[in-house]
Amino acid sequence: MWHRFGEGDMQRQISACPLAGTDLFQLQGPIPLESDIDLSAEGLTALLRERTGRDDLLVHSVS
Repeated sequence: MWHRFGEGDMQRQISACPLAGTDLFQLQGPIPLESDIDLSAEGLTALLRERTGRDDLLVHSVS
């Protein structure tokens, strides 16, 4: 089951999908072509918080 936030807003949209049989999630969201995105766990946690308005979502590691 996908978890979608900010649907319809291309500046804030982000989705998380659990990968079957694992504890992992796939994240998807539009990003500006000219920006640098921090793909570390801390950077993705900040992006999730910014786009969802939630502070209970935490990225532990990136693979």
